[in-house]
Amino acid sequence: HFCPKCGTPLYNTAETRPHLVVVRGGAMDDPDLRKPRGTIWTASAPSWAHIDPDIPANPGQPAPIPPPA
Repeated sequence: HFCPKCGTPLYNTAETRPHLVVVRGGAMDDPDLRKPRGTIWTASAPSWAHIDPDIPANPGQPAPIPPPA
């Protein structure tokens, strides 16, 4: 989903996971409002990438998040 005025990507959704919305950090007015809770695709990260050791990491695509009960 993109800003209708400038085309900036704002968030993503998927039909297969309607309960999940991924908000692009750069789209937030206050990027410090939420902090990362994990890092994904670490196996394909470039050598210069900083992987925060204090949050969970996944080498590839994580398992789907189940919908709320």
